[in-house]
Amino acid sequence: MYSLDYNTRNTFGENWNLETYWIMTYETADGSTLASTERVTLDIAANYETSEGNRRCIFALSGERVMPAFCNLVTAESTLASVTSMTVQTPLKLRDTAQTADVPEMIIYEIAVDPNTATNNHYADGQVGVTFTASVREANRYFAGRYYQPNPDWNNNYWDDEARITNYVETITATGGITKLSKSFAYASVMGL
Repeated sequence: MYSLDYNTRNTFGENWNLETYWIMTYETADGSTLASTERVTLDIAANYETSEGNRRCIFALSGERVMPAFCNLVTAESTLASVTSMTVQTPLKLRDTAQTADVPEMIIYEIAVDPNTATNNHYADGQVGVTFTASVREANRYFAGRYYQPNPDWNNNYWDDEARITNYVETITATGGITKLSKSFAYASVMGL
């Protein structure tokens, strides 16, 4: 079973631009194997703007007058290989479009691997790989001295200077008889979540 719902409209609250739900049950026949890859990428960027009480960037404080420029790239990926027996579920929710800065861009991805109970197997057989990555880049904040003393001409190549780069990578691989495997990953481009 696979469902996909995608829209490009502005979202708010608990609404999403992309929602998928995949349930797959596989059992080998005559030595066949299954391979599959699922990957989602959230790539967001914005120039600096006045905060007006909104919170947009992951490091921005709500009391500041200007929110810094940022560029964030987040991925979630799962791969299956040499599968002979397995049940897999992968729900995904992604928000990338909103009218106001107080609605965060978000990604929530999960994977659950279980034995194929329809054939009375006690384990899932195959190779499962899961990789989550995040690259968060943010320019300097408006007030001088947060990360370093900026050029006295505050608008002279100041908002483009990276003040922080955070990279995150997590990879797991399970091979053989798997009794249960589950992973989840959530990202929001707003402080406090």
